[in-house]
Amino acid sequence: MPRSALLREYADADILFLHLNAHAAFEKVLPSKIFEYAATGKPIWAGVAGSAAGFIAAEVPNAAVFTPCSPAEAIAKLDGLKLQDQPRLEFVAKYARRNIARAMAADILNVARMDST
Repeated sequence: MPRSALLREYADADILFLHLNAHAAFEKVLPSKIFEYAATGKPIWAGVAGSAAGFIAAEVPNAAVFTPCSPAEAIAKLDGLKLQDQPRLEFVAKYARRNIARAMAADILNVARMDST
């Protein structure tokens, strides 16, 4: 699907859904889709565990996290979502590629300065 069509689908959605199966390997990943979804301001309903669950809970307002493959918990968590768009301006600023690249460049320069002294 072309990116422009995908963005239209996001805009038309009421809730963005993400589900990773209940495998140990998925507990150690942070899908890039989380960043894409969070940037839309749409409510997020996520069946994730481990790193992704902790990240979403800490960083993404108006997101409901449930244990993967747990339909009863998923339904219970859905009731807690506000079904409205909520801009996440702080999230977008914090995780914008430009800002991450600048911070990484500053870290590299600091390390280089420490090595040269």
